[in-house]
Amino acid sequence: MLRDFLLFIGAILLSGCATLQDVHMARMHINQVWKAENQKINMDIGTITVDSKPEIVYEAIIKTLVKVGFSIEKGKEQVGVIYAVAQAPTPLSDEEWEEVKKIEEPKTKKIASKYLGLSSIFAGLHTDGVQIHIISFIKPTYNGTQVSFEYVLYDYKAKAMGLDPNTYAPPLAAKMGTVKVLKEFNEQLRLIENERNKKKENVGSKFN
Repeated sequence: MLRDFLLFIGAILLSGCATLQDVHMARMHINQVWKAENQKINMDIGTITVDSKPEIVYEAIIKTLVKVGFSIEKGKEQVGVIYAVAQAPTPLSDEEWEEVKKIEEPKTKKIASKYLGLSSIFAGLHTDGVQIHIISFIKPTYNGTQVSFEYVLYDYKAKAMGLDPNTYAPPLAAKMGTVKVLKEFNEQLRLIENERNKKKENVGSKFN
């Protein structure tokens, strides 16, 4: 709830140990750490090349994103980009998100403590009022089609306080989400390829 977020900020400010600028600086530092980790995750497991045509990959990504809970905002097949959005913690379940919090919250509080002091105990992760924006990139290569995903969080509560609402995803959430999306993508790609092959076989049998 927005009320809860305002109480969180209010608790920090009323403690006398931190200002709104301190909160801004803490968020910036946390986001820098998350950005670096997200980029590494994207390089390590988030970018793959498949032996399929770009138009088939495009269709598979659309079906994948809808399957894991996203709404397609817009897609540009000619340039290989798809934009989708969902309420956090999609594509993770609530249970998976709790797992993320156990790992990432202590790290977040430790970074925040450099700016907020004792008030960093209030610096937790939340999903209320947070949207997940996923950008999918499709690029033809010499040996197939390259696929990658980028996650951006938009926090409406932060915006209401005059803070930058855009951040990267907590690293573990980005990793778990990437694994989940790619697993579904591979399944959707398999289904589409099988369906197309069956149609070709049916067309071929008519002329034999």
